[in-house]
Amino acid sequence: MPMRSLLACCLVTLCAVASARAATDGQAASASPQLPQASPWGTAPAPRRQQVLGSLGSYQENALLRVLEERGLEIELHPEGKRVAGVLVKNFDVFSREEDGRVLGWLNFFHMTTREHIIAREVLLQPGDLWDPVVAQETRRRLTEPLFSAFVVVAPVKAPTPGEVFVLVVTRDIFSLRLNTNFEFQGNVLSLLHIEPAENNFLGRRKRVAGDLEITLGRYALGPTYFDSNIAGSRWQLLALARAYVGREEQTWEGRRLYAKLEHPLWAFSRRWGAVFSLDQYEATERSFLGAGLRAYDDPNTTAVEAVPWRYRYRTLSVDTRITRQSGTHVIKQVSLGYDFDLRRPEVFDALFVEAPALRAAFARDVLPRSERVSAPLVAYRMFTPELRHLPRLRHLRSARRTFGLGPSSRCLPRAPCRHSGPTGLSGG
Repeated sequence: MPMRSLLACCLVTLCAVASARAATDGQAASASPQLPQASPWGTAPAPRRQQVLGSLGSYQENALLRVLEERGLEIELHPEGKRVAGVLVKNFDVFSREEDGRVLGWLNFFHMTTREHIIAREVLLQPGDLWDPVVAQETRRRLTEPLFSAFVVVAPVKAPTPGEVFVLVVTRDIFSLRLNTNFEFQGNVLSLLHIEPAENNFLGRRKRVAGDLEITLGRYALGPTYFDSNIAGSRWQLLALARAYVGREEQTWEGRRLYAKLEHPLWAFSRRWGAVFSLDQYEATERSFLGAGLRAYDDPNTTAVEAVPWRYRYRTLSVDTRITRQSGTHVIKQVSLGYDFDLRRPEVFDALFVEAPALRAAFARDVLPRSERVSAPLVAYRMFTPELRHLPRLRHLRSARRTFGLGPSSRCLPRAPCRHSGPTGLSGG
C-alpha cells in the first residue's frame, strides 16, 4: 500500500508540473507579438487578382499557391509596362501521392511528365517582351490542350529587379498512355473493330505515336501514326501516317495509304505568315455491303440475274499547298494563296467480266464513281474577331475544346481551274 501511494503521488506531481509548464508557455506565446505572414497575393483586392490572373478554380488556385510557397514567389498584381525577365515553369505529375494516395502515385512510372523546357518554349511572352495580358491569355489558351494538360495557369510574379516580372506557368499533366477502342456487331458478325494504342506525350515532348488496327467487313487496316507539333524545336508541325490493307476474306494484300502534312501554323494572333503542304495517296479495293454480306450487282437492263460482287479498285492522289498572310489586331484578316490537285481513278476487276463486255460497261456506269482530275489555284480570304472565351462548365469534357471564339467571321474561297491535256479532261469547281 505505501508503495502504491508513493507511485500515485509521483504521477500526480508530474501531471501538475506538465500542466503548469504548458500554461506558462501559453502565456508567453500570447504575450509575445505575432509576426504577420507575407501573402503571395499581395495586398490588392480580389477583383484586381481576377483581372490579372483570370478566372481560377479552387484546384488551380491551390496549385498556384503551392508553387508560390515552395519557391518563395509573390504575384505581381501591377505588371503593366514591366519587362519580362524570364519564364518559370512548374508541371505537376499526373498523380500526387499526397492527394491521390500511393497506389495511384505508382502509375506515374508509366507516364513521362512533360519536360519544363518544352512548355516554356510554347509561352508567347519571352524575356525582353513587355507584359501583355492579352498575350498571357493567348498563352494559356495555347497550352490548354486536352491531350496534355489538366489545367494551365499563367501568372506574373515579382522579379528581383524593379520594372521586371517573371512569367510563371503552372500545369498538370494528363495520363498520356491510351488504348482507344471501338467495335460494332451486326447480328453475330463483327462489322467493326478499331484498336489504337497511343502514347500522346512521347518521351515527355508532346509528340504523339500510335499504332492503328481496324477491322471492317471487307478488310484489315494496319499502320502507324506520328504527330510532331514542334519539329526539332521549331514551329513546324508534321502529321504522317501509313496504312496497309489486307482483304478480310481473301487474306491477301490489296492496297495502301500514305499521308503527310507539313504545316507552319499561325500559332499566335501576332504571327504574320503561315504555310501548309499536304500529300495523300490512296490505293485499295472498295466494297459495298448489304447487311453483313457483300452486295451483288445486277444489270437492270437485262432479264438475267448476274450477281456480280460489288467491288472495284480505287486510286486517289491529293496535293494541297497554301501560304497565308495574317494581319490586324482587333479584327484578324487572313489572305491565302495556294494550289490544289486532286486525282481520282476507279477501275473494275477484269477477272469479274470475262467475255461480258456489256456487263462490264453497265457495272462501270452504275457503280464506279466519276473519274476526274481537279487542278486549280485558289485564293481564300477570312476575317474574324480574336475574342476568346473560356467555358468552365465544359471542364468535365476532357476531350472537348473549352475555349471558343466569339464574334463575326466570314470566308471567301474563289477557285480558278486550269486546263490539262489528257483523256479524262477537266473537272474543276
